[in-house]
Amino acid sequence: PLRDAKFSQDGSLLAAASNRTLTLWNPYTNSLLDRLTHPCLDDTVSQLEIFSQYLLGTLIKGKKLYMWDLLQKKVLWSLSGAFLHITSHQQYFIVAERKHILIFFHTDPTPQTVIPVAQQPMGLTFCPIRHVPIYSIFTGEIL
Repeated sequence: PLRDAKFSQDGSLLAAASNRTLTLWNPYTNSLLDRLTHPCLDDTVSQLEIFSQYLLGTLIKGKKLYMWDLLQKKVLWSLSGAFLHITSHQQYFIVAERKHILIFFHTDPTPQTVIPVAQQPMGLTFCPIRHVPIYSIFTGEIL
């Protein structure tokens, strides 16, 4: 069964997750561009996010995150944890855990910001507000 499907931000790519298979489509021609097999042997992909035509993030709910390089057809990095939801905005990969929201740069498996939350998130979306800065937990710089 189909678990998730997302369009790229410019609409030129459609990615779909079904069990361990990720398929990439050209939505204008309805043609299959590529098929990738996820390395999670006993689990299924529950959610995915497209960052560009070259980067794709996937989630095994409650277990692991993966960041894919679509040009090289390989996983760039992965991270284990009790992850619940993912979303993206430009170069940011936003992840909900039971007690935290984590913000990553898509190329780095180390969270740049960790935001504590009082209750377990039921969902996640990213809506940037220009006047509310996000700070790096490592450098204190505004991201």
